[in-house]
Amino acid sequence: AAFLTGSDEYWNTTWYYKNEALVPTKSVLKIDGEVADEWAYAGTANENITDSWNVNFPGIESAAAKIGDKKFATLQMALDAANTDDVVEVTKDIVLDLQNATHLSASDYAGVYYKGSKSFTLDLGGHTITAGEGVNNDVLRFSNINGIAKNTITVQNGTVISPATTWQAIDAGVGDGSDTGTILNLKNLTINSNRGGACAVRSRMGNVINITDTTINTVNGGGVYVPSGKAELTNVNITVT
Repeated sequence: AAFLTGSDEYWNTTWYYKNEALVPTKSVLKIDGEVADEWAYAGTANENITDSWNVNFPGIESAAAKIGDKKFATLQMALDAANTDDVVEVTKDIVLDLQNATHLSASDYAGVYYKGSKSFTLDLGGHTITAGEGVNNDVLRFSNINGIAKNTITVQNGTVISPATTWQAIDAGVGDGSDTGTILNLKNLTINSNRGGACAVRSRMGNVINITDTTINTVNGGGVYVPSGKAELTNVNITVT
């Protein structure tokens, strides 16, 4: 077995070495079959390691988010691992790329899509989350698929940007009736929607969005769109250009 050192922890991961060089070599972290990160690693070439607990390695700057002392390569991983009452802390500015996006339907992708029933807080910590190329539907989407009761998720303290190629910055709910419902609290955010005719925030299928102390900037579109949900706004500044 190789000896791994460092201070970061990635959970439920598979490790492999992608070249045949001797040490030091280049290591690649794969999560669910997708490459999540690469870094220099002084280990044995071509050795496979699977660890369902945790693995320590050099590369603390690569973590996108953390829960307590557990660090995750992607924000999607962190949200999927969150339990009720957890705080998911974003640790750097994030551009959500197509490689790690969620395929919704046809050619539609969401940068991050949480479908679970846990209630937790996503604290951006002053950082910015932006949709990258190909993420064309939502930057952040939250749905409680087939849950027992509504869950509550809070997103706070940062900036969410949907570029001109993405429809919504933040979306709650799905349109097929499978959503039990989420109470989504948006606090102390700046939300920028740059697609003409789109909206910055959307609530549907009985979902509830509470927005407080937030600035919303949109381009020739809507600030908050509620076709079949509910939204309550307190101290929210919406600018349409």
